[in-house]
Amino acid sequence: MTDSGSQSAGSGDETSSRKQILGPVLAGLLLDLLDLATYGPIGLWAGLLVGGLGGYLLAVSMGVPSQRRLFYAGLAGLYCMLPFTAFLPLGTLLGTLVRLREHAPPRAPAASAPGPKADRPAIEAEFRSRWEDD
Repeated sequence: MTDSGSQSAGSGDETSSRKQILGPVLAGLLLDLLDLATYGPIGLWAGLLVGGLGGYLLAVSMGVPSQRRLFYAGLAGLYCMLPFTAFLPLGTLLGTLVRLREHAPPRAPAASAPGPKADRPAIEAEFRSRWEDD
């Protein structure tokens, strides 16, 4: 019994991790599909409504605080309403960049001064010229 309990807990963590990683990417993809659906002259009047509603629902599903949902819905509506964005996957690219930036390995701090550090071994070398050996 304990094995199946630990397996279900592990799969829940794995699902949560997948949701965290793929959530913004899939949200951007859905927003791009809504933008494609409102391609052409229909997007000028329906893009704001369709994109706004889709953006609001995506914000709710991703757990965005209620104070910011309308802001993101408005941005999504404007994105779907803008001409010439139907074939540019800007939503997907933005979602991918957000996840890559959050899951990027931390950068090492830049060296402040030249010379050996206490925590790093120094490279020592000895050079001799041909005339010194004689």
